[in-house]
Amino acid sequence: MFKWLQAMIGKSSKTSESLMKEMAQKAKIAEKDLALLKEELNKIVITATGYNKVKDIDQNAFLKIQKKDSKGLMIPLRGVFPINGESKAFYFDDHKATSIGPYCELSMVDYDEFPIQEYYQTVTVKSLPIWEEVIHRYPELHKLIVKLAPEFPWTLYKTAKSQIITPTPLIQLGGYPQWIINDIDFRKIKGKELKFQYLNSRSRKGYFEFESEGNLGDICFFQRD
Repeated sequence: MFKWLQAMIGKSSKTSESLMKEMAQKAKIAEKDLALLKEELNKIVITATGYNKVKDIDQNAFLKIQKKDSKGLMIPLRGVFPINGESKAFYFDDHKATSIGPYCELSMVDYDEFPIQEYYQTVTVKSLPIWEEVIHRYPELHKLIVKLAPEFPWTLYKTAKSQIITPTPLIQLGGYPQWIINDIDFRKIKGKELKFQYLNSRSRKGYFEFESEGNLGDICFFQRD
């Protein structure tokens, strides 16, 4: 019973992740169930814009919008991106960032000369939520998945999702957040739309910014594994 609950709830602790991997090896997914779930998931896919780095940014080429820390050292500029018709510069130091602050900041700038195609490859992203967000955001879909695979719902979802989505880019505008760890109170982002996501698979650090309908205000998250 405990194992079944772990699979259904989908907690993201390392212990439960190991448990899920073990269970996935034993899971047998029926093709008809996989096909049915993929049909349902395609209904909630959100298409987003992604940016994958082509080369490092020449920091000295953008002194006009460059930021420095309290010691006078440059904070790495990761690019200037079009968000809601505005230009927003993203500054992030993968070594020093531990929270939202000077080493992790997305801010509006009066600058439209950043050659984004020189430093990034633009890609179209097909995005689906992580398992925990399915539980909170799409309860009826979650019930269907559990009905189709009562012993291995997480495995069924992960398999179907992997056959639909495109790889998560370094930077993503829109879509569903791909949380590094599931420590989010989903009530805080209910009704809010993901505007910006930075996800570094090497440093295991990420930044997420949401905006609610009607410009009621942004909510931001910093994560590290």
